Amino acid sequence: MPNAMASITGNVPATVQRGLAGALVAAALAWSVPAHADIFADNDARRAILQLRDTVAAQNDRLNALSRQVTDLEKRVQAVQNGLAETASQHDQSTETMDHLRGKTEDLAHQLAILQKNQHDFYNDLDQRLHKLEPLTVNVDGKTVQVDRHEEQDYEAAVSEFRSGDYHAAAQAFRSFTARYPASAYGAAAQFWLGSSYFALKEYSAAVAAQRTLVSRFPDSPHVPEALLNMAASETAMGEVRSARVTLRRIVHDFPGTDFAKLAQQRLAALPAERRPSGHHTSPRKKHPEHS
Repeated sequence: MPNAMASITGNVPATVQRGLAGALVAAALAWSVPAHADIFADNDARRAILQLRDTVAAQNDRLNALSRQVTDLEKRVQAVQNGLAETASQHDQSTETMDHLRGKTEDLAHQLAILQKNQHDFYNDLDQRLHKLEPLTVNVDGKTVQVDRHEEQDYEAAVSEFRSGDYHAAAQAFRSFTARYPASAYGAAAQFWLGSSYFALKEYSAAVAAQRTLVSRFPDSPHVPEALLNMAASETAMGEVRSARVTLRRIVHDFPGTDFAKLAQQRLAALPAERRPSGHHTSPRKKHPEHS
């Protein structure tokens, strides 16, 4: 009987086991009553035991079902917790990734801004360089010509020195200009101002040489008659009256009807008489007989 009880109640909770034990005790007591008591017959006891066994089995099934449900719920809860943890981790990773991407974007934007500025500065510098290399169209001595920008700037700087009265600086500037730009459209003008600078410095021999270079290299220049006047003035200042007279007569001959020719005639008239060499005597003219 105890073994039977153990087999029946092995998986039953304690409260159920206590109820079952009580029922079995009652059944045993009923079994011990004389047969004539007729309270629990063998068939009735057997049915009671079977019913009790069915009840215990049903409760076991229910308990097992509940246990499975609890286990399933625990698994679901664990899955939800795992999912939440994974979601939180993914969220953290996403946040970290977004922060990283945001930082990269800001860095790239900064680099792009620097690149755009460098490109802008490069093109501005290139434009300025190209602009400096482009020739200037200017009017020189009545002719429209193209000159280099540096050439034009150097010429104007030299002229400014002359106009300011710094003739030493002007002479140096015009010497440098004619050497640096031998084929310049400003060549004749620069040569004239070089001779004029020497004349202002009373370096008459250098003035004559400079103006003679102008006349020989640029015979068609409008500066030629004025250069010849400057030569004549330098020759006069050096006492070379004969040379001055030749130069002035050339102006009158080559540029008739011009203001330069008129000025040359005035200066010719103002020239002192040429000195005759000492020891030179003029023989008296012989009188010729008059013809009737």
